[in-house]
Amino acid sequence: MATGANTNLEHPCFLVCKKVNHTIATCFLFAKKPWGEKSDFLREKGLCFGCLETGHISRYCQARLRCRECGKSHPTSLHNQAELKFSTNELSFPGLNAERKSTSACCLEKSCLQERDSRSNRIALPLVPVRVRIGGSHKEVVTYAGLDNFSSVCFATNSLMDQLGISSLKTTIQLTTMECNGKGVEIRAISGLEILDINGNEIISLPVVFSKDVLPISQDDVVTRQEWANFEHLIDVPVAFINASVGLMLGANAPAAIKPLEIVSGLDNEPYASRHKLGWALNGPLTAGCRKRVNVNRTQCEYNAIEKEIKKMFAQDFLDSGEDNCGPSVDDQKWLEEVERSIYKDKSGHYCISLPFQEGVVQFPNNRNQALRMWDGVKKKVVASPKFKADYCEFMEMMLVKEFSEEIPTSELAWKNNKTWYIVHHAVYHKLKQPIRVVFNCSLKFAGMSLNDKILQGPDLTNNLIGVLLRFRQGQIPIMADIEKLYYQVRIPKEDSDCLRYFWFPGGDLTKPPREYRLRVRSMSSELFRRPAALTSPSSRQ
Repeated sequence: MATGANTNLEHPCFLVCKKVNHTIATCFLFAKKPWGEKSDFLREKGLCFGCLETGHISRYCQARLRCRECGKSHPTSLHNQAELKFSTNELSFPGLNAERKSTSACCLEKSCLQERDSRSNRIALPLVPVRVRIGGSHKEVVTYAGLDNFSSVCFATNSLMDQLGISSLKTTIQLTTMECNGKGVEIRAISGLEILDINGNEIISLPVVFSKDVLPISQDDVVTRQEWANFEHLIDVPVAFINASVGLMLGANAPAAIKPLEIVSGLDNEPYASRHKLGWALNGPLTAGCRKRVNVNRTQCEYNAIEKEIKKMFAQDFLDSGEDNCGPSVDDQKWLEEVERSIYKDKSGHYCISLPFQEGVVQFPNNRNQALRMWDGVKKKVVASPKFKADYCEFMEMMLVKEFSEEIPTSELAWKNNKTWYIVHHAVYHKLKQPIRVVFNCSLKFAGMSLNDKILQGPDLTNNLIGVLLRFRQGQIPIMADIEKLYYQVRIPKEDSDCLRYFWFPGGDLTKPPREYRLRVRSMSSELFRRPAALTSPSSRQ
């Protein structure tokens, strides 16, 4: 059996003290170094933590050295002075009598003795160091991400969002935790976030992330390098340590991030390490005893804001908009001047109006990848329901047949810096009417910007419902009429249509790669996206 005094001089100590008459295992200078420096040195030189030789790692070491201090299977120079001074069978507490000393761990858990040091009851929650950024941006923030299988959504801290410079959308969610059941909570929602491993080799696009002031995981839950080193079976795990707070909590709706790819375990009562796409995480008890603070992160979130906003949209037809004598604002007047300047009738007899941008020259970032990723999510829903797919494809085919949209020619696919923006779309069914409606999301933010943010809202020209009902009684014969596809009758110039690009499949065949299309008309009126900008308001149709 190998011992702490290894006579093998195949690897002399010139790596540490420049001498060749002894090995690293017996080097006095190496033994005096702090544990962190020794650990980093061995990893850098590719030496085994079990025998201090090259060519393998300690997990597969066949010639482990025996420690002269504790008798365990590691070199004496790697003996950790901070090892635990108690076991689960015999715990020592100052100030307690001998009978209390031998109390079993089970009894101690029930009594929760206050004399125990607050750091002695440590449970490692799975945390990985990551980089966070908004898709397409080069600005990154380094933070810890908690992996929470029992949360149905992803959360972030408001401070992390502020560091990224992201302006988010306020919404309301139904939050279910151990303390509340379906409580309505106003929260901020962010889309388009990407996370990378600490080395930047792996990238994961996150679904919608909700931000809060604080998360149920704190800086106290971050495992230190010294705590990790207490366990021999984890000594070769290439974990990364950073000086950062916990800014993300990744839920079960981000399986690519939380799915374990490899497990390194020890005894049944010891913690284990799990390798994920983003890096290694430690799980389980670091010490024995009872905890004064307990983390229960079971969180369920129901995000029904879209459904509620759709109902609100349909209800707008029956709501009075206020007094008719409200004067136009400065922006309303600016909108009116822009419409009067650009309006004309094209060869087909349709009125054509330019998009009333707030600024003369707009600069849009390239959000193509964001739109393509979000369309992948819509595609899964389309494939899951044959009827939904048939209705969706029929509607999109109608848009092409009636020339409300067109496929972009190959010669015009190049991204134009100032007049190119990609929008996403999804289909909904009216609660009372059966026909499907496809909604184009013009308020989707990318790098803190949306198309609606750049468009003048325009005045509200909707007639007061009370006035309509009163005038309905003035004549003897009332006449009602409906204009088919009213909102698609006003077109936009070709130079503005690249601001309304979207993805779809040729012929509705979802097995083919998506192609790029663009709207030739103004997007359907909708309060679904928080504010009825000129792009989506009835102003530009009246």
